[in-house]
Amino acid sequence: MTLRKAFLFGAGFGALAGFLVAAYMVGSSARARATRCAALTGEKQLQCVTRETNKAIVVTNDLDHYGVDDVWVEDPADGKGDCEDFALTKARVLQQLGWSASRMQLAVFGYGKQAHAVLVVDNTYVLDNLTPWVGRWKGYSPRAMGVYPIEVARKLSRFTPGLMNTAVAAGR
Repeated sequence: MTLRKAFLFGAGFGALAGFLVAAYMVGSSARARATRCAALTGEKQLQCVTRETNKAIVVTNDLDHYGVDDVWVEDPADGKGDCEDFALTKARVLQQLGWSASRMQLAVFGYGKQAHAVLVVDNTYVLDNLTPWVGRWKGYSPRAMGVYPIEVARKLSRFTPGLMNTAVAAGR
């Protein structure tokens, strides 16, 4: 009802109100996804988080979106992001569901001529925005560029090879 009234004040105000409502809905989306997946456990919960997050974020490369090559954003407010944004958002949702950050890593690797990032859980499960299914880390064969504990990845604004967690990479 508030939004309908906002449109009575003119197109500019209505567009702004619509943007603010959409931004709020997207900003609270991690919380909503956690609620939708809360009744599940284990791999089924990972599957739910993967599906829900993959549906909620529109794939947009950072150059088009921000005008720079690489920006890492957790739960993007405008609902647009690339692979590492998906991975960071999935980690946030899983933490809201009670999964410990110590169980998660952000893996960055070469994928053709580009880099790609996924969330690795328990050094076993891969949550990737390119598929709605949870994969197995041992099944991935790309050359690893970096594997970051999720708390380190959250503090980065872009890929930093020097911080590679070699213990995690060696264990895969």
